[in-house]
Amino acid sequence: MQGLTTPLGRFGAPPDAVAWATLGAGVALALLALRPRPAAEFLLRRPRAVLWGLALTSFVLSAGYVEFYLRGGPRIIDATSYWLEARSFAAGHFDFAVPSVEASFSGRFLLPTAPLRQAVIFPPGYPLALAAFQALSAPMWLGPVLAALLTTLTFACAARLFPSDRRVACWAALLSTLSATLRYHTADTMSHGLCAVLWLGAVYFALRAWASSSGRSSTSWMLGAGLCLGWLLATRPFTAIAAAFSLLLLRRTTATAGVAARWPLWIAAGALPGVGLWLWHQAATSGSLFGSSQLAYYALADGPPGCFGYGLGARGCVFEHGDFIQSQMPNGFGFVQMLATTGRRLKAHLTDAANLECFALAVPWLVYRGRRSSVTHFLAGSLLLQVLLYAPFYFDGNYPGGGARFYVDALPFEHLLLASAIANWRFRRWVPSLGLIGFALHAAYDHHALMKREGGQPMFPPSAEVRRHVGGDDRAQVIFVDTDHGFNLGFDPGAFRAWSAGQRHQLIVARRSYDSREALLLEALDARGWFYDFDPHGNSPPTWSALSPPPRPREIRLEAESDWPPRAVSGGWVHPDWPPGACVSQRRGLRFRADPRHSERMTLEGRLATTVKLELVASKPGRYRLTTRWARMRDGDPGTVELRVADDEVHTPLAFEAGQCVEVALPEVRLEPREGPGRLPRSTLQVSVTQTDFVLDVVTLEAL
Repeated sequence: MQGLTTPLGRFGAPPDAVAWATLGAGVALALLALRPRPAAEFLLRRPRAVLWGLALTSFVLSAGYVEFYLRGGPRIIDATSYWLEARSFAAGHFDFAVPSVEASFSGRFLLPTAPLRQAVIFPPGYPLALAAFQALSAPMWLGPVLAALLTTLTFACAARLFPSDRRVACWAALLSTLSATLRYHTADTMSHGLCAVLWLGAVYFALRAWASSSGRSSTSWMLGAGLCLGWLLATRPFTAIAAAFSLLLLRRTTATAGVAARWPLWIAAGALPGVGLWLWHQAATSGSLFGSSQLAYYALADGPPGCFGYGLGARGCVFEHGDFIQSQMPNGFGFVQMLATTGRRLKAHLTDAANLECFALAVPWLVYRGRRSSVTHFLAGSLLLQVLLYAPFYFDGNYPGGGARFYVDALPFEHLLLASAIANWRFRRWVPSLGLIGFALHAAYDHHALMKREGGQPMFPPSAEVRRHVGGDDRAQVIFVDTDHGFNLGFDPGAFRAWSAGQRHQLIVARRSYDSREALLLEALDARGWFYDFDPHGNSPPTWSALSPPPRPREIRLEAESDWPPRAVSGGWVHPDWPPGACVSQRRGLRFRADPRHSERMTLEGRLATTVKLELVASKPGRYRLTTRWARMRDGDPGTVELRVADDEVHTPLAFEAGQCVEVALPEVRLEPREGPGRLPRSTLQVSVTQTDFVLDVVTLEAL
């Protein structure tokens, strides 16, 4: 059902079974609200029972969201990346080893940290928690546990911020349970649910510390607040900055004189483990203690150089966010664009609190009405800090079901602010039914769209289904997938480590490259091969097919676009693209793009050049003739290419039109043997290209 499309989204009949059930529950509560003494008012007399009931309900609803809307597993690319990162942590390292055919294990959000090692680029706080649940073989239960904790902490913080009215705590917990956006963020493997829990935890511990009459007890609570704040820094650093400033606002709400003046030092001491974890992770992945794994990744994988960052200026990564950049900020990220981005986030946030816009739209009035209250200052300040700190980041980050995900970390403070008003509303008895009916007739459309998008299910099947299709014997089984999501969900870093230790009967998931790499990988691992084909458009169901072992090829063909992100980039940037011409293999190639802002890098014949390093791999050591095939995106000036392998190099002009292909060869290169299990002869091809829009299609190695 399409529903009625409005500027605020779609309205109409419930789009799925869950929405219909929610509508029925909302109507039932509306009928109960007609009674002279509504059941809600009766239950509010027993706040502890209300708390346990709502925490359990939040747990059950988030678990149900996993099964119904997510179809059992992570869905968006960020969630699958966290999944892989947690598996890497569970295997004992921030990064993980891969076999010799490194391009078969590269992809989006993966950063090469060393030869034959990759790392996911996201901060370590959330993957660490997810790794603990993966060790228990229950990774998808982390979200429902966070849901119950979030409802409990919302209740506990409300009880301390509004001690004179215990109804506020019940209403705040109820709003936490009703929020469909929180149900998503405590279901999928995304970090925002954990961030909300940690921020609330820091606030609760700080309130306990400032209310404590014992110095030793106060210190313990402060250390707990610092521990939450440090873990939050290791999860989402900018949210941690907002949380730290919010604690300063919170201190104004307490008038306790017995708190030591050194309380910030105790919080800082408690934060040290989280800060250390974050710095350790950055050093292991980016190579610098104060570096950034995300900046290091975008320097290799996207452009123009410096496109990913914080603040105004020439922002915007054209490959990952190309359509968004072209439509919203073609001339860079200025003050007007920042306001527009923040406005779009706020619009997406309108239904996050309780599934209808009327709740969020009431917040400014509530802030104005309570402008003389220090508690209102704290709650409104926390929300405002979150909005302001994410304003200088250029990308919206919104998607169906997730709401304004950059603001979800602070959503509990909006619930606290709303609850303080709802407790005194004359029509408060209608709030539960309004939230449920709002989901059924309005917000459910976004969650239904999330369920249906990208094939309608996780892009890699559960392990039981995998075993049923591929069987098992004493040899390794390699499953080739053609999606980033599928690789992230399927690849287990511990499996290759176990294979290297002699346990050969492992399931190893690799990226499908449609070239000789599949055969080389099967030869290196002495494995059987399978293709798992998943249609992300949902036009056909997933299929399995066995890969017949091909004979050892005399000519090795390596698709250049599969070796992305490359090992190194300078002078410009590269990314996969689709050049015109029937001569282009797989219709794709690796596009070279110069960066005119770095015109001082004149490397070839006094002209600007983009230089990358790519992987060469073969089945046996020896001498090879190396040939590269080139296409271009559109007509333009001629350029020059330099190919270099060790001490062998060649320079040649590139002068042809779009739609044509030309070949450039190195007469002889040598690939040396490598020791260790699964290690094939490897080398590095350095390619430098002047001008822009030339596309490296394929690299071939012919044994001499």
